[in-house]
Amino acid sequence: MRALAVQAAAWAGVFAVAQIVALPGAIAIVGAQAALAAALAWRMHRERWWIVLHALFSPLGALALGSGVDPRWWLAALVATMLLYWGTPGTRVPLYLSGRAAVDAVDGLLRSRGARSLLDIGCGIGSVLAPLARRHPQVRITGIEAAPLPWLIGWLRTRTAGNARVLRGDFFAAHWRDHDLVYAFLSPHPMAAVWDKARREMRPGSLLVSKDFAVPQAKPTDTVTLADGARLYLYEPAGPAPTRTD
Repeated sequence: MRALAVQAAAWAGVFAVAQIVALPGAIAIVGAQAALAAALAWRMHRERWWIVLHALFSPLGALALGSGVDPRWWLAALVATMLLYWGTPGTRVPLYLSGRAAVDAVDGLLRSRGARSLLDIGCGIGSVLAPLARRHPQVRITGIEAAPLPWLIGWLRTRTAGNARVLRGDFFAAHWRDHDLVYAFLSPHPMAAVWDKARREMRPGSLLVSKDFAVPQAKPTDTVTLADGARLYLYEPAGPAPTRTD
C-alpha cells in the first residue's frame, strides 16, 4: 500500500505543478512523475532497488500502453510478478537465490555439527533445500516461503524427498525451537526481528546462519567467506550447547 501511495502522491504533485507551470508534453509529465516518485521513496529511506522501481513504474506503464501488445500479456506479466514477489512490499525481502557455494558451506556445517534438522526461512525456490535433502537423507529439512510461485517451485523440487517439506506462510509465525540450524538469506530489514525470535526460541547449541546480511545488534560467533565472495554470518543465539560432565 505504501508503494501505491508513493505513486499516487507523485502523480498528485505533478498535476499540482502542471496547474502552475505548463509541462511540455506527455514525456515530460511522465518523467517528472518518475523523478518525484523516486525522490519520495528516497525520502522514506526505502532500499535502492525500491527507488529504482518507483522511478521506472510510470515510464514502463506508458511504454506498455503505447506498444500495441495485447493488454492480456501485460496482465499475465503483472500476475506472474505478484505471484513471484508476493509480500515483498511489506517484508522488504526480495527473492534471492543461494548459490552452489552457500549450499556447500551449509552442507559442511550440517556435517561438522551433526545437525539433525534444518529450517530455511524464506526458502524461495528451494535452492538450498533440494540439494541438501539429497545429500542428507537423515536430516529433517523444512523450508518456509510466503510467495506462491517460489513456494510451488520449491515444493515441486522436494516433493519426492522423504525428509523435506516446503510450507507456505510467514516464517515469523513458525516455531524455530525444534531445529539445529536455521538458514536465512533475506535482506537487512528483518534481521533485527530475526535475531529477537532466534534468541527467544532457538536452543543452546543451535546455529543461525545468515547469508550476506549480518544481525545489526550482535557479534557473529564466526564468519565464512565463500568461494564466490559472499559471506555467511554464524550465530549461536542461545549460546553454545551445554558441556557434558558425565
